[in-house]
Amino acid sequence: MVKNEKKNSAEITIYGTIGSSWWDESVSANQFAKDLKALGEEIEEITVLLNSAGGSVFDGLSIRSLLKNHKATVTVYVDG
Repeated sequence: MVKNEKKNSAEITIYGTIGSSWWDESVSANQFAKDLKALGEEIEEITVLLNSAGGSVFDGLSIRSLLKNHKATVTVYVDG
């Protein structure tokens, strides 16, 4: 789930399996990239709330790279 908290900040919630899953809520790298791009260029701060039991290493690495390469300051809170 992605939402704009303020005009120049956003909060991203990653709860569930990393990568595509048939059985439960999941976050794929492809969808994450689309959601991140949809936030726009003016985002300066991103807060990520993370709670995942695991999933695809490849999707996880892609999501990490997308966040690392974004110009915004990224803060990640591991909720579980």
